[in-house]
Amino acid sequence: MAQAVERTKVLHLIGSTKDEWYHDLSFVYSRACDSCKDLDRVKFDFHYAHVHLDGSWSFPATLSEEDVEKADKMPIASAINRMTEISPDVMVPHMFCNDGMTWYRTLFDLLKIPFLGNHEYSVWPATDKATTKQLLDAAGVQVPKGDLLVKGRNEVTSIKAPCVVKPCNEDNSHGITFVKKDEDFQKALEYAFSFDDRVIVDEYIAGRELRVACVEEEDGSLVVLPMLEYFLEDIRTSAHKLKTSDDGKLSKNAVVEAKKDGDRKCPADVSPTLEARLSHMVKEAHRALKCRHYSLFDVRVDKDEQPFFLEACLFCSFSPVSVIPAMSSHCKSEHLRHPHFFHSLLTRAASEKAKPAVSSSGGYAPAEPLKGA
Repeated sequence: MAQAVERTKVLHLIGSTKDEWYHDLSFVYSRACDSCKDLDRVKFDFHYAHVHLDGSWSFPATLSEEDVEKADKMPIASAINRMTEISPDVMVPHMFCNDGMTWYRTLFDLLKIPFLGNHEYSVWPATDKATTKQLLDAAGVQVPKGDLLVKGRNEVTSIKAPCVVKPCNEDNSHGITFVKKDEDFQKALEYAFSFDDRVIVDEYIAGRELRVACVEEEDGSLVVLPMLEYFLEDIRTSAHKLKTSDDGKLSKNAVVEAKKDGDRKCPADVSPTLEARLSHMVKEAHRALKCRHYSLFDVRVDKDEQPFFLEACLFCSFSPVSVIPAMSSHCKSEHLRHPHFFHSLLTRAASEKAKPAVSSSGGYAPAEPLKGA
């Protein structure tokens, strides 16, 4: 008689309380992850938690539109009880708004449910581009020269055009402007301030733009993935990323549609000198931000092959088209490719879950006697 396989319960956390764009983005990525045909559904038992815009929760049976629509909504207190019933071994975060990247991860820390990726203490500084720059600079990782401007307090910069003006706390290049002439600076600043009261003004690094990532092996050692280069006229803007329709909605295939033939190359063509510099700096950046499992950074490279780290991207939805799995698909080591690395992280994270104490005293483990007593 075949022995039953003990399955690992995996909870996908999806949604947003910020706005429809982040809410829809979460579903686009989570569905891309969940629809991968190569996932091991014998070893892993997948469940779904949906955080709605109004803060309520639901637990759809699948991520189909029909199941998501008909799932009963409940307040967070009831949702915590429901998660206790499900008793997931590990959670996969697909919430990309600030609250989803921070507070909701902390909730799972408090519930002692392990999850993939970075803890709140790493994500908070990484979501603020000015703080990221300060931490990386202090760790010896090169960053562009720049100023932090605060609305109503300090709106004057020493940086001259060409420069890049961007909000501290926005993703997908929202609010960013490449300023080619000084007379265009004020308009760019006002635009950035419409997204955030804190704005970064960076010198423009003419040259190449790459994404550089590293991942953690089971023994904690760091492996740098094949690097990705974007072919750009100047900088990446929201026009190069996930697009919306006229009604502001993301399409169901937004992730695939954002990847155009010929606009990027992986592995990037990098010299041994540049590769060594990038590999050293990405590991230092990973450690400086106290990252876990993986880290991903946007980097500019000047004509002298000097890298300048722009910002950290400490999220991954682990779909086949996500950046880190796409980069790892070029690895020689099979265990780093998708979905093997995803499966490995699920198993590693699940092993962190505290096991209930087993005893014969009504469910309570007896207290150990004090040493020397």
